[in-house]
Order: sequence, then structure tokens, then C-alpha cells
Amino acid sequence: MPYALYFDDRQISGPFVEKSQAWADATTHGPVKVIPSLDEDPPRRILDLNYSIRSTADAVSIMRSPHAAASLNSALAKS
Repeated sequence: MPYALYFDDRQISGPFVEKSQAWADATTHGPVKVIPSLDEDPPRRILDLNYSIRSTADAVSIMRSPHAAASLNSALAKS
């Protein structure tokens, strides 16, 4: 199942095969804070407000419908 970085509901990274790959990319290029702790190894990673890493499966299923895809493209063009 592919994963990507999202800001609000907009996908802002390419899809990654594994969730860990999406986290690695977000840590390198994106809004990730690393919280060091003596109790946790590896350190905790936290995304900035309004960012999330989640499955792209929902977006893929939406895009399979031509009417839904046109509606989504229209909404994205307006924002």
C-alpha cells in the first residue's frame, strides 16, 4: 500500500511503497521535528501541525472514477 506526505488533505510528496520511506523523505525534506529522549531509541519524530503521512489508497480509488477525478481536479485548481 503506498504512503505519502499530506498537508491538510493535499498530497505533497510522491508515493512511497513503505511508510518508513515516506517518514525518511519527510525527515530529510519536510516538516518533521525529532524529539530526543533518553527513554526512547530511536528518538520520536513528530510532524508539524496540519501535516500527516497516510496511505494513498483512498486517493487512488477516487481517481478510478472519471467523474470523481474531474471533480477533484476542479477543486484542486480552485485552491
